[in-house]
This record gives sequence, C-alpha cells and structure tokens, in this order.
Amino acid sequence: MRKGTSLILIISIFVLLPLFKGFGQDNRQISLAFEYYNRGEREKAFDLFDRLAKKQENIPFIHEKYLELLLADNKLEDVESYLVTQIASQPDNHMIWIDLGAFYTSQGREEETNQLFTRLINNVRDDPNRTRFVATYLYNANFGTWAIDTYNIVRIHQGNPRLFALDLATLYRLTNQKQEMIEEYFNFLASSPNNLSLVKDQLQSSLTEEEDLPEFRSWLIGQVQRNPEDVALAEMLVWVNVQMRDFNQAFIQARAYDRRFPDAPSKIYETGLIAFQNKDFKQAERFFQYFVDEFPNRNNYLMSRLYLMKAKEEQIRSTYPVPPSQLQSLMADYNKLILQIGYNNISFEAMINKSALHAQYLDQLDSAVYFLNLVIGDNRASASIIAKAKLQLGDVYVLKEEPWEAALLYAQVEKARKNESLGFDAKLRNAKLSYYRGDFELAKGHLDVLKQATTREIANDALQLSRRIKDNMDMDSTYTALKMYARADLLNFMNRKEESLEQLQELLDQFPKHPLEDDVRELRAKIFLENGFFDLAIFELDAILEEFSQDVLADDALFLKAKIHEDHLDEPIKAMELYQQLLKEYPASFYSEEARFRFRRLRGDAGFSS
Repeated sequence: MRKGTSLILIISIFVLLPLFKGFGQDNRQISLAFEYYNRGEREKAFDLFDRLAKKQENIPFIHEKYLELLLADNKLEDVESYLVTQIASQPDNHMIWIDLGAFYTSQGREEETNQLFTRLINNVRDDPNRTRFVATYLYNANFGTWAIDTYNIVRIHQGNPRLFALDLATLYRLTNQKQEMIEEYFNFLASSPNNLSLVKDQLQSSLTEEEDLPEFRSWLIGQVQRNPEDVALAEMLVWVNVQMRDFNQAFIQARAYDRRFPDAPSKIYETGLIAFQNKDFKQAERFFQYFVDEFPNRNNYLMSRLYLMKAKEEQIRSTYPVPPSQLQSLMADYNKLILQIGYNNISFEAMINKSALHAQYLDQLDSAVYFLNLVIGDNRASASIIAKAKLQLGDVYVLKEEPWEAALLYAQVEKARKNESLGFDAKLRNAKLSYYRGDFELAKGHLDVLKQATTREIANDALQLSRRIKDNMDMDSTYTALKMYARADLLNFMNRKEESLEQLQELLDQFPKHPLEDDVRELRAKIFLENGFFDLAIFELDAILEEFSQDVLADDALFLKAKIHEDHLDEPIKAMELYQQLLKEYPASFYSEEARFRFRRLRGDAGFSS
C-alpha cells in the first residue's frame, strides 16, 4: 500500500459523498470481494471487483484494492484505461489523478506524469483548500517535489508570495530541505508574528545536525543586517545563540535587541536567566551586571540584582578553596539589598542564600537559624519562599547534628509541595538524612520514588545513592562499612573534611578491597578538589579509572578529571582528550551532553565561543 493511502482514502470519501446515492444494492458483493481478498483468494476477489467496477457508485469503496490487483496481474493497459475513465467520470477525485501519475512514472513515462500533474494543479489553483488536498495527496504518494511545486505554482498564480508559507515549511522539513524550510518559516512569521514560539519549536526539533545551528545563525545575521527593525529576526538571533549555548554572542545580540526595541521585554534579563539555568554562571553574571548598570528603572531590576549575587555565589562555590575576600564581599551585597528594599520575596530569598553562606562557610549556624526563622514566620513570604527557607533550615539542623528537627522540616515541605520540584528536593534530602543515620531501608524507599518522578539532576542523585545503598546492603548484612561511609559523607557535608578523610581511611583499613572502594576514592577526590589539592584529586580519580573502569562511577571520575584539567589546571588539550574518551567509552553517560559541548568549545568549533 502506498504511503499515506489511509489519509487519502478518508479525504476522498468526503470528496465523493455525492456519488454515494444509490449505493446499497452491491453492499454484500463488496463485502464478499473483500472477504475473498483477505483469505488470499485473489482471482475470485479480482473477478468480483472487476464486475463491481462497472458501477460508478462502487468505486470509492473498491478502488484501492481493485487497482492493486490490476497492477499485481500486470494488466497495464487495463490499469491505464481504468484510471483515465475514472478521471473523466470524477475529475474532482484527486487521488485518481495521482494514481495515474504514479502509474506513468512506474512505466518511465515522466513527460506524461508532468503533463497530468500540471493539468491537475491548474484545475485547483483558484481554490486554496483543494490545493492543500492535492499537495497532501502528492506528498503521501511519494511525489514530494510535485507537492512543493503545487504550492509554489498556486502561490504565483494567486500573486501572494506568503501564501502556503507554513505548509511549504512543513514540506521542506519533511523532505529535509533545511534552508528552504527556514526561509518559509520566516515567510510565515511575516504575516503571523504571534507564532514565533511555534517556529522556535519546529526549528529546535529540525536543526539537529552539528552544522545546522551555526549555518542558521550565519543566515540570520545577514537577514538582521538587511532588516534591522524586524523584531522576529532579532529575537530569533538571540534564541539561536542560546540554543548553541554561546552566551557570549547571545549577550551581544540581546544587548542590541534591548537597545533597538526598548519597549519589549528585556532579552538581557531573559537570556541571563537561561545562562543561569544552564550553569554558565560567569556569563549569567555578565548579563545581570549589565541589566543592573543600564536599566535601574525597568521591570526585573531587583530580580536582576538578586540573580547577579546568586551567579557570583555559584562561582565562589566552585572556586577551590573558597576565596574569603569574595565571600565577604558577597555577604555585604546581600545585606545591602535586604536593607535597601525591605521585606519582600526578593529580600527573603536573599536572606535564604545569605543564611546558607553563614552555615556552610562561616560556621555561623545560629545566625543562619535566626534569618531563616525570620523568613518562615513572616506572613509576607510566599509559600514557595517559605518552603525554600525550611529546606535550608533543615540543612542547618543537619549541620547542628539535630536530625529530628531536620526531618520534620523536610517532611513539611514534601507534604506541602507534593509533585513539585521543591517537594522532590525535600524527599531527596530526607532520603539522605536517613542514609546519614544508617536507616538504609527507609532511605531506599524514598529514593525508589525519586528515580522516576522528578528532575533529571535529582533523579541522577537518587539513582546513585540508591545504587550505593543497594549494592552494599546485599554485600554486608551488618552494614558496617556502609555506615562508616555514610558517616564520612555526613562529615564532608558538615564541612569537617579532615574527619571525613580519617573515617574513609579507617574504612579502607578495616575492609580492604571492599566494593565501596570506588565510592571512597570518589569522595576523597572531591574533598581534595574542594581544598585545592588538584594532584591528589586526580590521583584518586585515576585509581577509579584503573581499577573500576567497568563500574558505575567510572564516567563520573573521567568527567571530573577532565573538568579539573580544564577549569583548574588550565590544560585544555588534556581536557579535550578526556572528554573525547568519555564520549567514546561511555556514550550513554549522564555527562555526555556536557562533555560534548565542552569538547567542541575547547576545540574552537564555530558557535562554541567561551
């Protein structure tokens, strides 16, 4: 059966409804013919279909199978005679025309196909709906070029260069003609600017090859230069840079957009949020700093100040060891914002972030508790802000070694924000708390839910912790080694790094060659990294890669090693080798996408600027 036959048959039935009058007396004969066909009695089926074909009202029901049997028996003259007769009898049945064209093509009679389809297009060129029917039939019958020609010929006839733009864009997409597809989507946007989101979605799903986005960007730049006041082109140029994660170029284009269209929502702010969500905190800082400096009177000014500080904070957290002067400067910025704007959701979120710094880096746990309780008890705080404050307060109670208080807060958030990211985050923290306390069965119960029910990052954390618990519960009924590891993990969370390292060493001394050894080495690598001992961190990661290359932590170790060479040792060539190794040896890794992006950026590929 031809591609799309079912669709064509459904549509053709509507076209032929006037011919159905008088039908009924051959109903049993048609059913019998199909019964013969389905049983494989093709000669009986053909004889009956042949007799039924003498009555025009039967054609809509038997055409497909009758034509199939004619072709199967190589009755070529009968095929042509039948189809020519049907076109004369029912010229509006576009499917018949296309069947005849397919027959001519199969016989190498291309000129006759061309003449036939040209006549067909001329017959429908004054009716856009019939034009769409014909183009649909042609594409489904594998005449994609003729389907495109149908729209273009009728467009010229109608004198409307934007007619059928979306239809043509779709056909070009289906036939993988990407440049033509792009041009038609923008043709469509010229008359339907409110459909920009639709076009973005279609382009995102279509421009999937490595060279597609850079080529699209080059085309867009030329279009913007020729049409500087076209808001859709300017917005799309920002968008394509974001898709490429080229936030340097995205900044340049977003800044130009905001200057050119000052009454539109700010692209600097919008793109800064995307950079932040993509963990490009250095570029996010650049966006928000620009917004704060240039637009003190625009909407989102205060949010930009908050996100500026959050971007700085994330960079401080990934600097090893943490620079005290930058930390104090950030704390001063948070205090300044809170004092200037008073109590509202923005200042409350600043308090939550500030409290985390008090607790995690300054060992000022009581100050953290004070500010977090201030947020939780203020009726001006939104429900989500209160939930965030409770999660952070729970973490502080873990640091204070008051696990029951922490568990109560996590449970409150989990209940209040069920099936939301904050609720899932609370469940993960409760699972970790149970794990720290050695209640592995309870932790595993929480984690099994999270592996399927939340964001990718939380799901990955849940999967790894669940794997560690399950594998080592099965190996040791007393859980002694796992309890020692969980204690070391907790000590690390509490910023008691030396004690954590001592506990890990004790575990290895008591349980040499234990299955937890790769976990132990990974945690030691992270502790060394956070203290700026990069060579020691790499030593531990190399041990994992040499001794546990087939285990689940191998790709984690390889990715972290590559990042150390790139981010901390300024060795881009070595980092590229490691990213490439990860992509080759662990193609299904959680880190594959990020590794591929980092490799291309380091290689200097077009569209991957730093």
